Amino acid sequence: MGWPGRFRMGRWRIFRSQATGYSSWIRH
Repeated sequence: MGWPGRFRMGRWRIFRSQATGYSSWIRH
């Protein structure tokens, strides 16, 4: 608690982008 929302969103976006790329790589 106390972490800036921007930081959390940034991490979440990075995590989602990485997960999507990983899944697409496996599918490919």
